Amino acid sequence: MSLVKLNIARGVTGTLPTSNYVQGGGKLSQQIITQTTDNTTCTSTSFIDLSGMTASITPVSGSSTILFTVSGVVNLSQSNADNYVIQNIYNVTDSSEEEQRTIIRVDNGGVDSYSYPYHQITWFYKRASWGTSAKSFKCQMKNELTGETRWNRNAFATGAAQFMITEIAS
Repeated sequence: MSLVKLNIARGVTGTLPTSNYVQGGGKLSQQIITQTTDNTTCTSTSFIDLSGMTASITPVSGSSTILFTVSGVVNLSQSNADNYVIQNIYNVTDSSEEEQRTIIRVDNGGVDSYSYPYHQITWFYKRASWGTSAKSFKCQMKNELTGETRWNRNAFATGAAQFMITEIAS
């Protein structure tokens, strides 16, 4: 298939109507990236902190959009049948939950003794800026049941999990 390029401005005098192109907005102000090879084993039905998954940001503008991204591997044990794995972004500064997500549900009767399935997980959360004050956040995880779940460890080795906070100017 050949590539066709169009030059829509060729032969046009004056200005293009604003409805024909995107104008302004959506500029990256800053991005905080925390990457870790630490892994965390969770057998709790209450939130526990994920090792190495913390970040702080001071927004440049009070009218920005803040995007949180969590990425890593979830490793499930044999006892994880019918279990929900839930992650949370916790606002350390305000001592409050920011966003909670069920990231995976194991819906099987168990796993054979030689297999510990792992899944690459990436999820996003977007919110309006809270102003220009500094805030710290951490990622947490819990199980619906008491089965064992491991964050940032696959069947072969430890991975590299990331927690990113991105400020997008409006």
